[in-house]
Amino acid sequence: MQKRSQTAAAHPCPVADKLRHEEERANPGNPNRKNAYGSPADQIEDTLIAEYARDNYDAAMRFLRSKPDDSIKLLAMLRVLQALRSSY
Repeated sequence: MQKRSQTAAAHPCPVADKLRHEEERANPGNPNRKNAYGSPADQIEDTLIAEYARDNYDAAMRFLRSKPDDSIKLLAMLRVLQALRSSY
């Protein structure tokens, strides 16, 4: 069970990866960060990680700590907190 969680955290969102690749191909050298919330791929990934944190908080936090961009990392962690505070 633990092994599955680590695998899911390592590659949380193939859709976001694909979108990020398309953004890079459309704008080489410019990661399409039009606003303070990151690219659309970052926003999708952060939302999915926030929902994943409801099930496995530790794995979600390990993944977020591995992100290189501190501002995007902070926004993702805030989304996790919002997801945990809200009820279904």
